[in-house]
Amino acid sequence: MKVLKLLPNFLTILRIVLSLFLLFLLLNTRTYFSFLTPFHINMISSLVFLFAALTDLLDGYIARSYKAKSRFGEIFDPLADKILILSAFLGLVYLDRVNAWIPFVILGREFFISGLRVLAANEKRIFLSMR
Repeated sequence: MKVLKLLPNFLTILRIVLSLFLLFLLLNTRTYFSFLTPFHINMISSLVFLFAALTDLLDGYIARSYKAKSRFGEIFDPLADKILILSAFLGLVYLDRVNAWIPFVILGREFFISGLRVLAANEKRIFLSMR
Protein backbone atom coordinates (compact mmCIF):
# COMPACT_ATOMS: atom_id res chain seq x y z
CA MET A 1 0.00 0.00 0.00
CA LYS A 2 2.91 2.34 0.72
CA VAL A 3 4.12 1.85 -2.87
CA LEU A 4 0.74 2.97 -4.23
CA LYS A 5 1.02 6.18 -2.26
CA LEU A 6 4.39 6.93 -3.86
CA LEU A 7 3.40 5.88 -7.38
CA PRO A 8 1.67 9.16 -8.38
CA ASN A 9 4.82 11.13 -7.53
CA PHE A 10 6.97 8.65 -9.44
CA LEU A 11 4.69 8.99 -12.48
CA THR A 12 4.93 12.78 -12.29
CA ILE A 13 8.73 12.61 -12.24
CA LEU A 14 8.64 10.09 -15.10
CA ARG A 15 6.48 12.52 -17.13
CA ILE A 16 9.07 15.27 -16.66
CA VAL A 17 11.89 12.93 -17.75
CA LEU A 18 9.89 11.77 -20.79
CA SER A 19 9.15 15.40 -21.68
CA LEU A 20 12.83 16.27 -21.62
CA PHE A 21 13.63 13.19 -23.71
CA LEU A 22 10.94 14.22 -26.21
CA LEU A 23 12.47 17.68 -26.49
CA PHE A 24 15.96 16.20 -26.88
CA LEU A 25 14.66 13.85 -29.58
CA LEU A 26 12.95 16.60 -31.55
CA LEU A 27 15.84 19.06 -31.26
CA ASN A 28 18.42 16.50 -32.35
CA THR A 29 16.72 14.83 -35.30
CA ARG A 30 19.43 16.13 -37.63
CA THR A 31 22.40 15.19 -35.43
CA TYR A 32 22.17 12.29 -32.98
CA PHE A 33 19.12 10.76 -34.66
CA SER A 34 19.99 11.44 -38.30
CA PHE A 35 19.95 7.69 -39.00
CA LEU A 36 16.17 7.68 -38.41
CA THR A 37 13.72 8.60 -41.14
CA PRO A 38 11.19 11.40 -40.52
CA PHE A 39 8.52 8.69 -40.26
CA HIS A 40 10.43 6.98 -37.45
CA ILE A 41 11.04 10.28 -35.64
CA ASN A 42 7.31 11.04 -35.87
CA MET A 43 6.35 7.61 -34.56
CA ILE A 44 8.86 7.59 -31.69
CA SER A 45 8.05 11.14 -30.59
CA SER A 46 4.30 10.45 -30.81
CA LEU A 47 4.67 7.33 -28.68
CA VAL A 48 6.80 9.16 -26.10
CA PHE A 49 4.22 11.97 -25.95
CA LEU A 50 1.29 9.55 -25.63
CA PHE A 51 3.04 7.52 -22.92
CA ALA A 52 3.85 10.71 -21.00
CA ALA A 53 0.23 11.86 -21.32
CA LEU A 54 -0.90 8.46 -20.05
CA THR A 55 1.21 8.94 -16.92
CA ASP A 56 -0.81 12.10 -16.26
CA LEU A 57 -4.06 10.15 -16.37
CA LEU A 58 -2.66 7.38 -14.20
CA ASP A 59 -1.13 9.56 -11.50
CA GLY A 60 -4.35 11.49 -11.02
CA TYR A 61 -6.46 8.35 -10.93
CA ILE A 62 -4.17 6.60 -8.45
CA ALA A 63 -3.84 9.67 -6.23
CA ARG A 64 -7.62 10.07 -5.98
CA SER A 65 -8.47 6.37 -5.74
CA TYR A 66 -5.93 5.51 -3.05
CA LYS A 67 -5.98 8.87 -1.26
CA ALA A 68 -2.34 9.33 -2.19
CA LYS A 69 -2.51 13.07 -2.76
CA SER A 70 0.61 14.95 -1.71
CA ARG A 71 1.95 18.48 -1.63
CA PHE A 72 4.61 17.37 -4.12
CA GLY A 73 1.90 16.21 -6.52
CA GLU A 74 -0.10 19.41 -6.10
CA ILE A 75 2.90 21.46 -7.18
CA PHE A 76 4.70 19.25 -9.66
CA ASP A 77 1.79 17.58 -11.48
CA PRO A 78 0.61 20.82 -13.17
CA LEU A 79 4.25 21.78 -13.75
CA ALA A 80 4.94 18.42 -15.42
CA ASP A 81 1.91 18.98 -17.67
CA LYS A 82 3.26 22.36 -18.76
CA ILE A 83 6.73 20.93 -19.37
CA LEU A 84 5.26 18.17 -21.55
CA ILE A 85 3.15 20.51 -23.68
CA LEU A 86 5.90 23.10 -24.05
CA SER A 87 8.52 20.46 -24.88
CA ALA A 88 6.34 19.13 -27.66
CA PHE A 89 5.57 22.58 -29.03
CA LEU A 90 9.16 23.80 -28.85
CA GLY A 91 10.33 20.71 -30.71
CA LEU A 92 7.64 21.18 -33.36
CA VAL A 93 8.53 24.87 -33.76
CA TYR A 94 12.18 23.91 -34.17
CA LEU A 95 11.21 21.46 -36.92
CA ASP A 96 9.03 24.14 -38.59
CA ARG A 97 5.88 22.08 -38.13
CA VAL A 98 4.08 24.64 -35.95
CA ASN A 99 4.00 28.44 -36.13
CA ALA A 100 6.10 30.00 -33.38
CA TRP A 101 3.26 32.15 -32.01
CA ILE A 102 1.19 29.12 -30.95
CA PRO A 103 3.38 28.09 -27.97
CA PHE A 104 3.46 31.72 -26.80
CA VAL A 105 -0.34 31.88 -26.70
CA ILE A 106 -0.52 28.57 -24.83
CA LEU A 107 2.26 29.63 -22.45
CA GLY A 108 0.49 32.93 -21.79
CA ARG A 109 -2.72 31.08 -20.99
CA GLU A 110 -0.88 28.72 -18.64
CA PHE A 111 0.74 31.61 -16.76
CA PHE A 112 -2.64 33.32 -16.50
CA ILE A 113 -4.29 30.18 -15.09
CA SER A 114 -1.36 29.59 -12.71
CA GLY A 115 -1.66 33.18 -11.51
CA LEU A 116 -5.36 32.66 -10.83
CA ARG A 117 -4.53 29.53 -8.85
CA VAL A 118 -2.03 31.44 -6.71
CA LEU A 119 -4.57 34.19 -6.07
CA ALA A 120 -7.24 31.64 -5.21
CA ALA A 121 -4.85 29.83 -2.86
CA ASN A 122 -4.06 33.10 -1.09
CA GLU A 123 -7.78 33.70 -0.64
CA LYS A 124 -8.26 30.10 0.57
CA ARG A 125 -10.51 29.32 -2.40
CA ILE A 126 -10.42 26.16 -4.43
CA PHE A 127 -9.61 26.55 -8.12
CA LEU A 128 -9.94 23.14 -9.72
CA SER A 129 -8.88 22.30 -13.21
CA MET A 130 -11.69 21.36 -15.55
CA ARG A 131 -11.89 17.63 -16.21
